[in-house]
Amino acid sequence: MITLVKRQTKVCGIVGSVGTVNNNFDIQTLDDVLGHRGPDAAHLEQVSVGGVASTFGHTRLAIVDLSEAGKQPMYSQDGRWLLVYNGELYNHQELRSEIGGVFQGHSDSETLVECLSRWGIKRALKRLNGIFAFAAYDLKENKVHIARDPFGVKPVYLHQTSTGLFFSSEIRALKEISGLRFKVNEHALQTFLAMRFTPSPETLWAGVQRLRPGALATYNCITHELKEGLYIEPSNQTFQGSRAEAVETYQKLLQGAVHRQLLSDVPLGVFLSGGVDSALIAALARESGNPISAFTVGFDGDHEECEIEPAAHTAHALGLSHDHVRIDADMAWAAVSPAIDHLEEPLGTTSILPMWYLAEMAGNKVKTVLTGQGSDEPWGGYRRYQGALIADYIPKSSGWNVLAQLASNLPNRFDFLERAFRSFSCTDEADRFMEIYALFTAQERSEFIKGAQYSDLSTPVRDWLDWFDHDQRKTSVERMMGIDCRMNLADDLLLYGDKITMAHSVEARVPILDLEVVQFIESLPRHHRMAWSQTKIVHKRMAEQYLPTEIVNRPKLGFQVPIDAWLRGPWRERAGQILLENEKFSSLLDRTMVERQWVLHQNNTRNLSRQLFSLIGLAYWAKKNL
Repeated sequence: MITLVKRQTKVCGIVGSVGTVNNNFDIQTLDDVLGHRGPDAAHLEQVSVGGVASTFGHTRLAIVDLSEAGKQPMYSQDGRWLLVYNGELYNHQELRSEIGGVFQGHSDSETLVECLSRWGIKRALKRLNGIFAFAAYDLKENKVHIARDPFGVKPVYLHQTSTGLFFSSEIRALKEISGLRFKVNEHALQTFLAMRFTPSPETLWAGVQRLRPGALATYNCITHELKEGLYIEPSNQTFQGSRAEAVETYQKLLQGAVHRQLLSDVPLGVFLSGGVDSALIAALARESGNPISAFTVGFDGDHEECEIEPAAHTAHALGLSHDHVRIDADMAWAAVSPAIDHLEEPLGTTSILPMWYLAEMAGNKVKTVLTGQGSDEPWGGYRRYQGALIADYIPKSSGWNVLAQLASNLPNRFDFLERAFRSFSCTDEADRFMEIYALFTAQERSEFIKGAQYSDLSTPVRDWLDWFDHDQRKTSVERMMGIDCRMNLADDLLLYGDKITMAHSVEARVPILDLEVVQFIESLPRHHRMAWSQTKIVHKRMAEQYLPTEIVNRPKLGFQVPIDAWLRGPWRERAGQILLENEKFSSLLDRTMVERQWVLHQNNTRNLSRQLFSLIGLAYWAKKNL
């Protein structure tokens, strides 16, 4: 094993090549491309089985078991399995008790590799509760198994050649160790314009696959065959109790999840907004008696999106130490380039900018943070879910498109109304969901990419709908919430959460997405989760046990950013330049169409801040990578 150990203690990164030898893949390259994900140490293991040469690499941020017993790549005690793993197993103590035996340390990496040794890959995956991406080499069968956790908190990327396979936590490492140059995936580009992100398994790079949440990919090193499928299954349970019993059960499950995720040998913090979700996680974490630091980001000036004051009120009510950072338009603009660089693909979510400074601040004090991410999707917290409820009760007619056109021409466009009206005309469920998600209409997309062949962009949605077909009890809105938990979350919100916190060597944990917690939430009848005029019903009822009523019932801000005002003010010149004076970007999208969106926004004809921010991210990505 080749090792580079660094003195500074600033989660982990994995990388590997199977069936190929590349001189670019050495310990220094590993440290250069993935050192930010694991700045404590870097290790390489080179093996040859049946004439197949492979290299597994790992960079480590030591959180549990700081000793050498936790270092990777790691072999099972019987020598059959070689593991590189990124993440945390929250039930690893229970798993240890079940499999028994003598362990060298107390890391969850050792627990995982011994579970593989005892049970094999398929049975082991069914037992894991945590956030993870790992590659496990079965040296006896000469097969490499690569898996991603059920909700995709931790990403992993693959690239297959005719004679080998590359995998990594990040695309930059794939490029470096393969020595290949990837072209733009034009189908994924169309999907990005439709959804503001690229759903797995596609990425914006042709030939680079992001493993789906809950998926297992198995590579046969002899036949070079790669098979991928989901190891997760939809829940077929239905909660039969009263609302009071639902609140009680949820309280016990979420409390257990938070306490499991406090497992750490290093200081912990919590990302605290002004809302109920992070406040509830903070309150449950405080119960443990461990010192918890709270971190909040807000904005200079008189912006209603700023959450520092309500977060400070929550921190005071809970008795937490509280740090905050205020950012202005210039700071936010300065974060665009490094954020897109670390994301490796553009995302249209504006909260990547405050997250950059929030993670930076937290990284100066802690290695691990708890977040309230993942509540809106299973509990029905978004406005679109009310729209989906309405859609089930109205006749489908092309007349709704007329109303959508009228909404698009309002002086300050009600974007959500336009999308809702378009969706009401769709008889096909996947098409309806795509209209609700839409960033740009099909007509607009055709004008952005001249001469592009028509592509059905709804395949990821249809794949998840097919997965839910095993559970016929679910209503349309419940299926939408389930898809959002496994597609939108994984490939947008959780993706940027992982990449940006990792850029600052911080691991973000999401207790609300604990496997047992989500299985329970999805077993609840819809009326316990959301209704016409209510959201997060049982979630908020339970939160009342821990938080003052004014915190539980605060209006939702949703980590918003004042992009609208900035685009017409301090960002105007810089944003116009990156959008309209960028040859590489203009090679992707029609400049005239981009300029049309820009002028409509600047003239205050429409509020296109959501669309323009997505284009800015794509423009930066093109300038850096093409």
